[in-house]
Amino acid sequence: MRIEPYAADYSAYDSLPLQLQVNSSAKVLEADDASTPEGSHWINISYPRFGSTVYCTYVDVTPASLDRHLRNRYERIEKNVRGTMRNVLFADSITGISSDVFFAAEGNVVPLQFISTDSATFVFSGAVFIPTAANADSVAPIVDNISDDVM
Repeated sequence: MRIEPYAADYSAYDSLPLQLQVNSSAKVLEADDASTPEGSHWINISYPRFGSTVYCTYVDVTPASLDRHLRNRYERIEKNVRGTMRNVLFADSITGISSDVFFAAEGNVVPLQFISTDSATFVFSGAVFIPTAANADSVAPIVDNISDDVM
């Protein structure tokens, strides 16, 4: 069965302190504010046709807390990929935001993760969850489509 990608059509999502461009066909679900720690925001970006979700966390940071938050995110990524890291992409934007995008090896239910920061006020991270990630060939189009959106 051929997996139809989502069109590269984006809408502004501005319920976070950071404005995002989200695929217009994806569904954004916000976490209940009562359940999130102060200065944190959780959103889930769902791709219903793929049965996949990008779980995102935004955290306010200070220069003093930046390293602690980044270390926490990198530890979480390592746990998710269980030593199966395949590739890492590093990118810097002209607006001063640095991003690391991590691709796990085939068969991982968390094949793509990212961390972005301005190194002063926020850390934004996310993990793509594909519950049926047993066969790399079958999920490759999903990972490709969602990674285009993440970039």
